[in-house]
Amino acid sequence: PFNVWTGDLPVDYNYENTWLDNMPDGWRKKLAIPLCKDIDRIVRRDSHFKEGSTLFHFEDVKEKWGMLTIYFSPSAEMDDNIYQDLNNLFDYYEELSSHVCIACGKEAKYITPGWITFYCERCARKWYKHSNKSSRSWKKAKDKFRIKRVEEKDEVI
Repeated sequence: PFNVWTGDLPVDYNYENTWLDNMPDGWRKKLAIPLCKDIDRIVRRDSHFKEGSTLFHFEDVKEKWGMLTIYFSPSAEMDDNIYQDLNNLFDYYEELSSHVCIACGKEAKYITPGWITFYCERCARKWYKHSNKSSRSWKKAKDKFRIKRVEEKDEVI
């Protein structure tokens, strides 16, 4: 965080709230620490890296189309290869998020219709019970929402 007019970093900034707080619980539990370590590993290779420097900042971190979506802006000094490596890293984590339950962090095996969300069986059952008005039981309905992983693509069967 920095002052947009002066570019100065605040001395007394409270770092308890971060962009990671925008991640749903399951993704934050499963993906946040490895993502931060990977970002750190990549950014430290930049020729302009100095402790405390800001080579990029997050514009937004959110769920979109059922997957983690990360928008960022590089500084003018960031090396082009580092920029590309960060883009590739964020693409990787975006795809990886479709394999992680958004609610608890376990392996996602179900996908919801409409507002696309990936869930493990336990969380999908909760979602179904909460959102379904029909008398059809989860046991009878669950195959409708199961993800079939085929050739690196998700298909609903």
